[in-house]
Order: sequence, then C-alpha cells, then structure tokens
Amino acid sequence: MFRLKLILICFIMFSITMIGITKAEDSFQEKYSFQIDSVSVSLEKPNQEIKNLNLVHPIIIQEDRSMLDTRFFSRVEFVNMQWKNEPHGDYKYTIWLILNKPETKDEMIIQMEFTYFPKTNTAQCITNDTVLFNDKELKLPVKPIYKGNQAPYSTLSDLDPNTHYLLPLRFVFETFGYTVEWKEETREIVVYR
Repeated sequence: MFRLKLILICFIMFSITMIGITKAEDSFQEKYSFQIDSVSVSLEKPNQEIKNLNLVHPIIIQEDRSMLDTRFFSRVEFVNMQWKNEPHGDYKYTIWLILNKPETKDEMIIQMEFTYFPKTNTAQCITNDTVLFNDKELKLPVKPIYKGNQAPYSTLSDLDPNTHYLLPLRFVFETFGYTVEWKEETREIVVYR
C-alpha cells in the first residue's frame, strides 16, 4: 500500500512538473518561419490565424549566414523601416536604411555608399561591416549584400523589383531581442519573441 502511494505521489509530482515545462518557442508573442532558398514565410501570433507571406527575394546563405531582403520589413509589423539618402556631387550617394521598433524605441541604422554610372544606368554599392544600434556601433557577422544595378532612391517603393538589399537575418532579429533557431532537418529558420 505504501509503495502504491509513493508511486502515485511521484506520478502526480512528475505530471505537475511536466505541465509547467513548455518550450520557449511554444509560448511566443509572434513567430516567423523562413525556408532557405524559398520566398515562403509564415507569421504566427497567439489566437490568430497563421499568415503566409511571400518574400520578394528568397532567403540565401552567404558566408554561412542567412540573408534576408529588406523588403520583408515593409510587409510586417516587426519594425518600421525608412530610407534616407544624401547626394555627394553628381553621382555619389550615402544611403541609410533605418529600422526602428517604436514600442521599445530601439533603432538600427545601416549605411551604404553608392556611385551611379548614368551611361550604363548602373550603380556600385559599398556596404559597411558595422551598424549603429541605439547609437552604439555593432560589427556585422557579414556585410549586407546589394544585388542590382539601379541608382539609389529615397523610398523602397521606387526600387526596381530586381534590386535587393540583403541583411544577416539572425543578427537583425537577435539585436532587436528575438530568439533565432536553425532547424537543420527542414532547412528552416524560426524566429520568435
């Protein structure tokens, strides 16, 4: 009888312990799932239907880092995004991509230098390996990628659909306080907070 009570008590305590344990990924405010080499992204929020979004440019791997097109930020509530540019002479520009999260007042500024060649209607971009985050300089794990041949514009809507600015996904999300997990078996990146 004593043995049966002991087993029952152990079972109850184990059950209570297991009920209290949940994976962090299962208790989130928002969760994004990205597939490598795909334009598919899903967005989950508690008590809401899953939204499936399509990226303009697929997630790619560069120097063992997943790179995300900045246009993603204009399609979700993750951060606000704006572009600013300043000409330096006839064909040189400095462009800043500014990502800010109003509820936390966090801000990331990415600077790029462009030279525009009007005869060929192409642009060369030099990206920095640092960003400013809340006025502190942080080193990027890999430089942003500029893919395209278009002169810089002040708004994202002016960009040619074949022009892309890719940022290291993990760095951006983790800097803004999200958790990023890599799932090797499905080649999926899960981001949540």
